[in-house]
Amino acid sequence: GDERLDLVVGTLKNINEVIAEYSDFIRAFWTPPTMPASVAYFPKSIRRAALTSDTDSTIFTVQDWVRWYYKKPRIKAGSPVAVCMPFLAAQTITHLLAKMSANFGVIKERMFEIAMKNEYQFDVFVPTNVAKHYYATKNIQEGIILKEGDYEIKGVHLKNSNVPKSIIEQAQDMMKRIMAVAAEGGDIKLVDYLKEVADAERSVMAKLAKGLILRNIELKPAESYKNGENSSFQYHKLWVEIFAPKYGDFGEPPYTSTRVATTLDNPTKFKLWVDNMKDRALADRLITWSRRTGKRTLPSLLIPSEAIAMNGIPPELLAVMDLRKITRDLCNVFYLVLETLGYYIPVTSKSI
Repeated sequence: GDERLDLVVGTLKNINEVIAEYSDFIRAFWTPPTMPASVAYFPKSIRRAALTSDTDSTIFTVQDWVRWYYKKPRIKAGSPVAVCMPFLAAQTITHLLAKMSANFGVIKERMFEIAMKNEYQFDVFVPTNVAKHYYATKNIQEGIILKEGDYEIKGVHLKNSNVPKSIIEQAQDMMKRIMAVAAEGGDIKLVDYLKEVADAERSVMAKLAKGLILRNIELKPAESYKNGENSSFQYHKLWVEIFAPKYGDFGEPPYTSTRVATTLDNPTKFKLWVDNMKDRALADRLITWSRRTGKRTLPSLLIPSEAIAMNGIPPELLAVMDLRKITRDLCNVFYLVLETLGYYIPVTSKSI
C-alpha cells in the first residue's frame, strides 16, 4: 500500500546520508583495497549461510539482522533493515567484481561492466524438505516494488498437473494464508491446518469410493506397446475374461481407462479376496485366470472408464481398492506444506 511505499522511499532517501556517516567503516571493512584472504580457496568453499541455492543463484536470509535490531522474535514484513542489508551485500559484490575486472586489465570506463544484481525480495520464504521446492511472497523484483505483490511457488510437487486441480488450488490457498500470517508477525496455529488436511483426505476418499478423481489414461492396442500383450494391454484381456460377463464388454482398445490401486499385493491377500467373493462365477473366472497365467497378485488394474460411468466401480474391486495409498498420493502436496510447519507424516499406508 501507499504507507509501505512511503516507508521504502524514506529508507532509500536516507541511505546516502547513512553511507556518508559510516564511510570510514565501509572503506575499512566492505571496500578494502585488498582482496579477502580466503579468495584463493574459493573452489573449495562451502556456502554455509545459504537458505537455498542452485548453480546460478543463492537465496539468503536477513531475518537474524532484523530480529537483532528490533529485539523481537517475530515482526511484520517490510522492515527497512531487511532492505538495507541486501543493498550493502550487493555493493560489496560490486566492489569485488570491479577489483576482479581491474586484475583482468579491464579499462577504467568498463570497470563495472561485470555485475550481479539482487533479483527478488521475498518478505516470507518457506523452504520444504524437497530440493528446489518452496513457496514465498514476492514483493520486489530487480529493484522494482510490486504494488500488488505476488507469489512464487516452485517445485512440481507443489503444482502437480497429475493431481486434481481442486486439490492443488486448495493447497496453494493454504500456503498463501500461512504466508499472510507470517508476514504480519502472527502465530501460526498448526491444529487449524491439520484439521483442514484431514477434511481434504476424507473428501478425497469419499470421491474415490464413487469412482471420481481417479487418474484416466488411454489404453492402446497391443501392437502400440513395445511388450505387446505383456504390456498394459493385459488389463484389457483381464477385464474381458473376468469382469465383462457381469459388467459389460466395451470393445477393443483404444479407449479411456481408469487406473485403480488395490491392496492385493501378495498371494495371501489375493486368495482371501477370491475365497470371500459372493459372486462365485466371477471368483471361478479369477481362479482360472490365476492358474493359467501364474499370477497370484493384482496390485493395480485398468478399468474401462465407461464401465465406471455407467455402474461405478465394481463392488468386488471397491472392496480391495487401496484408498489410503491413492489418497496419500493425491494429498502429498498437503503433507509438504505441513512439513514446513514442523509436522511430519511418515510415508506409509498408515499415514491416514
